[in-house]
Amino acid sequence: MKKLLLTVSLFFLVCGAVYAAPVIYNDTASAFSAVSIISNVATVSRSKAVWIGTTQSLDFSFNGTTWVTFQGATAGTVLPIQVVGARITSGAANPNAGDVVFLY
Repeated sequence: MKKLLLTVSLFFLVCGAVYAAPVIYNDTASAFSAVSIISNVATVSRSKAVWIGTTQSLDFSFNGTTWVTFQGATAGTVLPIQVVGARITSGAANPNAGDVVFLY
């Protein structure tokens, strides 16, 4: 095994090849799935980011118990926040389909 590692190391040294394993972070670029949020409860799986479909003020829950208001969230934007719930600020109403999309 040591001989194989030495051979591989010499190959990279002689050829000048550099290999770095890809690093995957928990960010929006790694989203592979999406769910439209249509309930005002904070029990959804933690998102990697949130896409806003309709400009409006929204509340987001980061921990499942408290809510934070985002005034005037703009349609077409991706918020790089990891949250477990979303609701419309006015009256804590359910979002309509497509208003808020969690990216996973």
